[in-house]
Amino acid sequence: TNIGYLSSSIEIRNFRERREGFFKGIRSLDKKRSAEPIVVKVSSVVEQAEADMDKFLASRPALPTAFFADNDNIASACMRSFLKAGYRIPEDISIIGFDDMPFCRVLTPSLSTMSVNKTQLGALSVDFLIRRMEGSDDSPVTIQVSPQLIERDSVKRL
Repeated sequence: TNIGYLSSSIEIRNFRERREGFFKGIRSLDKKRSAEPIVVKVSSVVEQAEADMDKFLASRPALPTAFFADNDNIASACMRSFLKAGYRIPEDISIIGFDDMPFCRVLTPSLSTMSVNKTQLGALSVDFLIRRMEGSDDSPVTIQVSPQLIERDSVKRL
């Protein structure tokens, strides 16, 4: 019900688009929300992200009931930090990543994530490249593929 954001301290287009989508989704769910979600900036490097979250948690902040992360690396690093600090996942905090990396299945608890059909994305990109090489299409294109929720054990089921 109260969702925070685990944001990479590195600014790249994918993370910016994910953050924009997150805030758009939050606004659409609760139009009466007065407070902005908690955003915790952490490194995109796993070991440093865990240390960044350790430092954040040391101040004993009020936490949301769930966090969405820019990617699975950040989610898994922060998940370790939460567990070290005594939080239970998903009972105290739910966590969801993005990318559906293979390690998500073997974490304890297994990490819920958003999966993008990379085969479809690759096929669309190759098709566009071929058309461009043939000279039949020279206009700029943005390709968007909708992600799919892969629900595992890191989220509390209602």
